[in-house]
Amino acid sequence: MGQAIEIIDMERSAVGWRRGASREKDGEVVLLGKTVEQFNTDVKTKSLKGVVVENGDYKKIFWAMRCVSEHSDHDMAAGKKLPLPKIDDMKTDLKEFEDYQGAVRKRKKDTEEARKKLEDPPKAETL
Repeated sequence: MGQAIEIIDMERSAVGWRRGASREKDGEVVLLGKTVEQFNTDVKTKSLKGVVVENGDYKKIFWAMRCVSEHSDHDMAAGKKLPLPKIDDMKTDLKEFEDYQGAVRKRKKDTEEARKKLEDPPKAETL
């Protein structure tokens, strides 16, 4: 029985870690189009072509990262440490997060296509 509980705890920790890592990476890669990245001093301004950050994006990432931080081991005081969410809740959360990533990727692609057209030279008019 003890080994089964240990395996469940390991699985919960792994899923929790993935939640945090995915959300952080989502902000860098999916939402900001790799314009800025952790551990990289470059700022790739040409990558802004597909970037649209709406208030809903900010809110979703802010609260998701806050939730992940509260469930991580960031030197949390023992009295403040929260129990990990149930695995089904984590799976639901991950599904919602993956759906959100898909929507952001689609919006990014549409925005890049629209902005690419802005880069086309003006067409000459014949008189």
